[in-house]
Amino acid sequence: MTGSDKRSPALRSGPEELVRLHVVANSNSAHDQAVKLAVRDEITRTLSGHLGRLTSAEQAEAWLGKRRKMIKRVAERRLAAEGVAYAVTVTMGRFPFPRRVYTGETGTLAVPAGVYRAVRVELGQARGRNWWCVLFPPLCLLGVSPAGAGAIMTGAPVHLELHLKVVDVVRRLLGA
Repeated sequence: MTGSDKRSPALRSGPEELVRLHVVANSNSAHDQAVKLAVRDEITRTLSGHLGRLTSAEQAEAWLGKRRKMIKRVAERRLAAEGVAYAVTVTMGRFPFPRRVYTGETGTLAVPAGVYRAVRVELGQARGRNWWCVLFPPLCLLGVSPAGAGAIMTGAPVHLELHLKVVDVVRRLLGA
């Protein structure tokens, strides 16, 4: 099953329709940076499947705001699994972000520096390098690379190929 040019109106609306996830590490040590990425992965895994149903940044902001405690619990569980005991702070608000350039086959997209809606997850002292992505539209939840994000956000046609596991297995068995 193949679909193309599947674009959400929010994707074409511009940077004001973005909600970001911002995870700030305890420190710049290699261990704290690895922990930050593990927390990021756990949060994005937990949120995947939910944000794609929302149709606006306002809805996403409200939905995420109501789930700050859940996001905090997810981060705390991951920290415990990683063997660290520092605190987690989760804040929903508007925060400054630097300019980010996405380059892809269809061109370049520059998301200007500015103040954006975001869920900020601060780990421990929150003095380390940070990581951020776009939660709405759910680019980081889809595993979209910066190059792919540039294509999607500029409205370029996007080729999606969906497979049903059972159909793939039957085709392999029949040699099709």
